[in-house]
Amino acid sequence: MTWLLFGTMAFAGKHAIVGTVVDRNGDPVPRAVISVNVTSKKQASFNVALMTDRRGTFRVDYLRPEESERRIKLAKRAEYDIEVFKPGFHLHDTSVYFRKGEVVVAPITLVEETIAIQDLPENLDPAANADAATSTGATFEWQ
Repeated sequence: MTWLLFGTMAFAGKHAIVGTVVDRNGDPVPRAVISVNVTSKKQASFNVALMTDRRGTFRVDYLRPEESERRIKLAKRAEYDIEVFKPGFHLHDTSVYFRKGEVVVAPITLVEETIAIQDLPENLDPAANADAATSTGATFEWQ
């Protein structure tokens, strides 16, 4: 009986899309959200969303119809859109053609979001400008 369970688990992993998510330094990005979608004219829309593990790896071996919780095997000879999201990083989109077996996606590199800081043309130091140090807005009680 143990052999049957092992054989079933081994079979389940034969058809999958696998990959790794890294940052610009090549370090793994854990807990990134991976969304895999396929939309075919012959089929309804199928998708699945999961998270990368602490090594930044993911494995997709099934999809789900939009209105159901039932699992469906990956369709052979189909184009899949992969979307990777993690707060603090830019959204990354890629696609992969799944024929059969295990398809290994090239490492997906997420780029950190940056904030543009603009230098103000005026000096905002209160000591440099006596008028800027006084408040004309809010008042205290009894004023």
